[in-house]
Amino acid sequence: TTEIYTLSLHDALPIVAAYKAATNWSAYADKIVAFDGRCGDNVYYSYDSDSKTLTIFGKGAMANYNFRGDLPWYSDEFTTLNILDGVTTIGEYAFVFCSSLTTVNIPASVMTIGEGAFVFCSSLTTVNIPASVTTIGYGAFQYCTGLTSITIPVSVTSIADQVFANCSSLTSINIPASVTSIGNSAFAGCTGLNAFTVDNGNTAFVSEDGVLFNKAKTTLIQYPAGNSRAAYTIQA
Repeated sequence: TTEIYTLSLHDALPIVAAYKAATNWSAYADKIVAFDGRCGDNVYYSYDSDSKTLTIFGKGAMANYNFRGDLPWYSDEFTTLNILDGVTTIGEYAFVFCSSLTTVNIPASVMTIGEGAFVFCSSLTTVNIPASVTTIGYGAFQYCTGLTSITIPVSVTSIADQVFANCSSLTSINIPASVTSIGNSAFAGCTGLNAFTVDNGNTAFVSEDGVLFNKAKTTLIQYPAGNSRAAYTIQA
């Protein structure tokens, strides 16, 4: 069994130097992980200023933060976010106002994306959400104005209130068969949205001419705000 020694960056440097001087350095070289701080009970972060990459690693849930940005990292510095396998929850408002963020890598261990996790990440253009995710919190991607595409996995059953609100560059949304509820204003302000598509196997919703209805077509859920039609008539 391989042991992993997790050390703060301050503590790690002299220890690394000592091991380098020892003849058995190679036995320890792959066991030392330096980190810049903690962002959960057993979750840590490390920032590489050269590549502008923030890495989140460890086991379990990240800590939750608030909208005012009590974050342990500078939100406007990094462009790439790597979350490593073992992290199960992306904390609430963890990356609020990370306006330079362009790339997010989410592992299959993540099950929950917290409320407001990526709100105002205006440079983010695409996000691949793994099939392990079952919950996407309120407003998680709100005001991601650069977001052009996002995949909602079949593991998600509920789309929360305002989760994609004001994502003005989104052009289409596919609702998978698994989704049974869509929250209030989930797609409000998505002014580039041309059409909704809904999986044929979905029992709760349907798309007709790109417009989102409940399955019985008795309730119009959302008209795609970016559609260029001058008028739309709901069929009786």
